[in-house]
Amino acid sequence: MGFGGAERFLVGLVQHMDRNRFRPLVAWLSEGGAFADDLVQQGIPVIGLHARGHRDVRALARLVRLMREQQVCVLNTHLFVDGFYGRLAALWARVPVRVVTQQNAYDDPKLRLPTWQIWANRSLVPVTHKFIAVSQAVREYLHRVEWVPEGKIVVIPNAITPPTPPEPAQVRALREQWLGHRRGPLVGTVARLQPQKGLDVLLQAVHLLQSEMPELRAVVVGEGPLRTLLERQALTMGLTDRVLFVGTRRDIPTVLAALDVFVLPSRFEGLSLALLEAMAMARPVVATAVSGTVEVIRDGETGVLVPPGDADALAAGIRVMWKQRDRAQRMGENARRLVTERYTIQAVARAYEEVYDTLVRGGCANA
Repeated sequence: MGFGGAERFLVGLVQHMDRNRFRPLVAWLSEGGAFADDLVQQGIPVIGLHARGHRDVRALARLVRLMREQQVCVLNTHLFVDGFYGRLAALWARVPVRVVTQQNAYDDPKLRLPTWQIWANRSLVPVTHKFIAVSQAVREYLHRVEWVPEGKIVVIPNAITPPTPPEPAQVRALREQWLGHRRGPLVGTVARLQPQKGLDVLLQAVHLLQSEMPELRAVVVGEGPLRTLLERQALTMGLTDRVLFVGTRRDIPTVLAALDVFVLPSRFEGLSLALLEAMAMARPVVATAVSGTVEVIRDGETGVLVPPGDADALAAGIRVMWKQRDRAQRMGENARRLVTERYTIQAVARAYEEVYDTLVRGGCANA
């Protein structure tokens, strides 16, 4: 229940479910967080299982007991560990409907799931009634790599609650905090600091641009296991006054509004929540042409696409967005319209409810 994209999507989903038809219950395995508090304040039960590592059988037993006590009818998991624990517990507790939301398609062969995890997922396919893929690329990954029959997969994109525009004074204050008296550009990203997100390539791109754009500053919002390594890389490159690592923040709409360019240098994605949020704020976007990203960013129309792992191309994309500001603004407005039309959480919540209803009515407990 930290600040990752899957967690943000889950929170939005349960908040927008029809409470007259569904009683949502959220169980987290090992880490709590502010999102858990948000749900509790809205009357949604959030139960901690306090797992001590991935092999804690006591946490599995607690989950089985919880499912039985609460008479859980539908299980929906979102990431690998909870997908593995959740489906085993659901089998043991005889939960009739078992659904997995798959968030990622692993484009980069160096960052694929370990072989044992792939085989673990394959072994649970027969006891899973439906897989929800967040993009067409994820659907193809599930079928090709994890051997999920196409009939078990439905594509429902990730979605967001359209952000409320922040107060202009808050945006100005944040830009002044990060830029000082410089004119910009201010580029940035919102991401978990892990290999998938390609933040090392972002640092290389900033390094390439520093002589040409001396007032450029980059902001990295988020936490993760690579923070110390990335800060060391920035120091080695002489970027300590150019790249700001600001940690986790909750004022994401204000952060996005303060940026001149939003950058998503990921090595693979399913469908990034941060990307959708930036598009909803009409930010000019430079992103890598991977997985689900290419399904929402149309190169030259709703943003600029560059090859993953290519610092020169990423730098060129940032340069274009800053030098051609009128064009960048048009792409930002196009992006906002696209997200408003296709990626709002209300419609996606209805689609999830339809999946649950169909499975329950179809008697999938006997499948």
